[in-house]
Amino acid sequence: MNDNFLSYELTMDVYGDLAKRIKKAILPVGAQEAHGLHLPLNTDSIIAYHLAEAASKKTGALLIPLLPYGHVRGLKNFHGSISLSENTLKQIIVEISKSLQKDGIEKLYVINGNIPNIQSIDWASEELGPDFKIFNLTFPGIEDICEKTCVSKQWHKGMFHAEEIETSLILYLRPELVKMEKATPNYPQKPRDFGYRFIPWEEFNKLGIIGDPSVANAEKGKIIFEYLLAKIVEIINNT
Repeated sequence: MNDNFLSYELTMDVYGDLAKRIKKAILPVGAQEAHGLHLPLNTDSIIAYHLAEAASKKTGALLIPLLPYGHVRGLKNFHGSISLSENTLKQIIVEISKSLQKDGIEKLYVINGNIPNIQSIDWASEELGPDFKIFNLTFPGIEDICEKTCVSKQWHKGMFHAEEIETSLILYLRPELVKMEKATPNYPQKPRDFGYRFIPWEEFNKLGIIGDPSVANAEKGKIIFEYLLAKIVEIINNT
């Protein structure tokens, strides 16, 4: 396992030797996106980076710099959101992968903190083919650990944003950035055609929250983080 896992802090010769020997790299991908009035805009990036950093330490895979922008879908019109198109994000991941490939990296583990990035990651994997493998690690096992740990009701199955899960994670990772006095439960009425067409969130949700962040705490965040990390480490070590 390499002592310095931060690829960008290495000199080119040391990096080149490690890349050829290790053949695995980790790319954290987040987003800048509105997360209610209580969480920072870079919530997704904070979660992705801390998972990636910890996974790199445990597996020895090289950690490359965080990609802090992603594809923002429903919340793209909210203050502070910055969105890349799905094609742009896909192309960035493809070009990062090609640069890694030239140095001997064969597998890239994308630790993704923003659900709408999934399509772009999968498109990049499809374009590059079997000679360079991209693994899409987007909250692996989150439903299982949430079922055991969370107490709030999900607004919509398979969807979470700025509620108990993310608020607990940021309370654990960066508590100084959380304004819990503004953590308000929000269960907006779903439009009748929700899930059947794209609907900007501002049409039905002014707060940018779906669920209840008020029940979040750092202890839950630690449990969720460590569970996700264990899943990620298992995948990296066994592939």
